[in-house]
Amino acid sequence: MSLKAQEIKRASPNIILIMADDLGFETLGINGADEYQTPNLDKLAKEGMNFTQTYAMPLCTPSRVQIMTGKYNFRNYIGFGLL
Repeated sequence: MSLKAQEIKRASPNIILIMADDLGFETLGINGADEYQTPNLDKLAKEGMNFTQTYAMPLCTPSRVQIMTGKYNFRNYIGFGLL
């Protein structure tokens, strides 16, 4: 592998997006919850990024469709049910 390829590989971020259905802010231990044990998700949030000021649709399907297609939801009207 060339030096330039090694530099590019080193500079490329590793991103994992985890989408969970019916998982609210108040459910995770890192956010102060004590009803459920979420040690693995808490560890991921502590070592990575933890978004606390975000907005999402109350249903998971529109968010999934938007991420899968890269389009805003109003542009997914026809293909929404197909995915």
